[in-house]
Amino acid sequence: MKRWRLTIGLALTAGSIVWGASTSHALPPGSAPTEGLTISPTSGDASTAISLGLVAPNNSCPGDTMTGDYRWNMYVAADAVDAGTVTWTPGGAGAPSAPGGGFVQVMNSSVLRAGQLSRPTAVETGQIVGVPTVDFLSNTIPGDGVYNIGFSCTRAPVFGQADATERFWQTMIRVTEWVSPTNFTWATVEAAPLPSSGLTLSPESGDSSTQMMLMLTAPDDVCPGDTATGNYRWNTFMAPSSVDVGALTYNDQGPISPPGAGVRPLFSAVGFAALVNMETAVQTGQIVGAPFASFSMFSPGEIAPGVYKIGYACTKAPAVDQPGVTERYWQVEIAVTANSFGGAAHIDWTATGISAGIPIAQTVTATKLSAGGALIINQRCGSFGVLPAVFDADLGLLIALPAFGGEQAPSLNCIAELGTTRLLNQGPRQGLFYGATGRINQITVIDTRPGSLPWTVSAQVGSFTNAATSETFSGELLGWQPFVSSAIDAAGNFDSSVIAGPAIEPSIASTGLPRTLATAPPGKTAGLVQLDARLKLLIPATVADGRYSATITFTVI
Repeated sequence: MKRWRLTIGLALTAGSIVWGASTSHALPPGSAPTEGLTISPTSGDASTAISLGLVAPNNSCPGDTMTGDYRWNMYVAADAVDAGTVTWTPGGAGAPSAPGGGFVQVMNSSVLRAGQLSRPTAVETGQIVGVPTVDFLSNTIPGDGVYNIGFSCTRAPVFGQADATERFWQTMIRVTEWVSPTNFTWATVEAAPLPSSGLTLSPESGDSSTQMMLMLTAPDDVCPGDTATGNYRWNTFMAPSSVDVGALTYNDQGPISPPGAGVRPLFSAVGFAALVNMETAVQTGQIVGAPFASFSMFSPGEIAPGVYKIGYACTKAPAVDQPGVTERYWQVEIAVTANSFGGAAHIDWTATGISAGIPIAQTVTATKLSAGGALIINQRCGSFGVLPAVFDADLGLLIALPAFGGEQAPSLNCIAELGTTRLLNQGPRQGLFYGATGRINQITVIDTRPGSLPWTVSAQVGSFTNAATSETFSGELLGWQPFVSSAIDAAGNFDSSVIAGPAIEPSIASTGLPRTLATAPPGKTAGLVQLDARLKLLIPATVADGRYSATITFTVI
C-alpha cells in the first residue's frame, strides 16, 4: 500500500495595490506555522467536507484587506514544500507557487467549487472570516503520501508581482489507498515519533577520522517492516540538536532537512558512501550491514562546534519520486569542538554524557602474587598522553611514558595497565607493601557553554576487593599525579589557566574526600582539555594473594 503525507492550510494574500503603496514582509525559509488551526473531521475520503477553523487570538492576518491590502487563501501542499515561502497570484487564473518546486494547489469549497484564493479579511481586525467547508474533489492529489493543508496571509510586495506569504497555519494529513487524483482516503497524521531506545556508540569520542560504530541491541533493532515486502529502508543522519529528527523525510541522497538546518547523512568510513536508503533483513526488518562511519567526508568548516544528534531512521517511501517518511528512529548526542592542526580543519567529538556532568567510571583491577606477577587495569579506550619521568621514593626512577592510542577520551568502564608488582626494597615502606605504577586512560573535557564558566574534574576511589576471598584494602593506597596534557581554545591556542590537581601519595588513612584531577577557573578559554595522571598502587604485603579490583569514578561539575 502506498502512502503520502498531506497538509491542508490557509494562506492570506493581498488584493490589487497601488505601486509602492505597501512593503512585503515575506517569511524567511523554514519559518514555523502559527498555532491555533483546527480540523473536523480528522479522516475521510476525497469527497468529505472539511471544516478548518482558527482559534482566537491566532485567527487574523497582520493587517486587514481594506487598509493593509491583506488577503487569506487556503492550500494543499506536499509535505516537502515550505508553505512559508509559497507565493500567490490572485485573479481568475491565480494559483499558489512553491519557489523550489513541488505540489501545491488552492483548496476549493465543497459546495460552490470556488477556489479559496485572495479572500478578504474582517475590517480593522484582519480576522479570517467567511471560511467555507472544502474537499479534494476539485484537486489533483498526485498519490499516497503526507501533505499539509491550511491558511496563509499574503500581500503583494509591488504592483504586478505575486503575493508573498506573511503568516500561515497548517495541519498534516496522510493520503492512503490512492486510486486516482480524486479517489483516495486520508487521515490526520499523529505527532512525529519519539526516539526508540537501544542505540549505543563506540567509541564514545574521537576526531574527524575516527571510525565509529552505531550499534542496536535486539529486540530494538528493527524497522516497522522489511524492504522486500513493506518497502522499508534504513538511513543515517547527523542533525543539530534543535532539529526534530522524527519529522525528517528522506530521499536517495539523504535526509531532507528544514531549510538552513544543515541535516546530512553519515558516510561509511571505508567505502565513503552515504548511508541512506539501505535494505533491511527479509521478514524481520532488522537494520543489518551497518558499517563503521566517520566524519572524514565532511568539508573543512562544514561541522560547526555544537551539539548534534546522530543515529538511524526507518522510512517507507510513500510513492514513486516521493520522499520517505520517518516511522521509527534512534539517536545519540555528541558534542563537537573545532580545531586546526597544520592548517587543516579538524573536529573533535565526544558523547555528551561525558561532557555534561554525568559520572563516568573505570574499573581498576590488580593481582598480587608474592613471587611477583601482573598488575593490570584493563582499558578499552587505549588513549594516553605523555607523562614525564619522575623519581619515586618507593619505586625509584619512573621513566617517561609516551602518548599512545587514537581515542580522545575514555569509554565507560575503562581499564588501565599498571605493569608488574614487586616488593618494595627501598624507602620508608620497604618490605611492607607490593607496588606498581601505571596511568589512567586519558580524560577529555569538552566545554561548549557560553560565558567561560569554571569547572572541576574530581574522582573518588572505592576499596580494592578480592572477589575470591572478599578481602579488601583501602582505595587510599592508590596514589596519583595529574597532568594537563592539552587545553585548547576555539582558535587552537593553548590555555595555561587550566591547572592539574595536586599529587596524592598512597596512604593507609582514609579521608573519604574526592581528589581533584584538574580545575578550570572562571574566564578560561579552553573548550577542549585532555587530562592524564600517573597511578601508583601499594598493596599490603599482609593481604592474601589474588586479583583485587576497585572503581575510580570521575565527575565534571
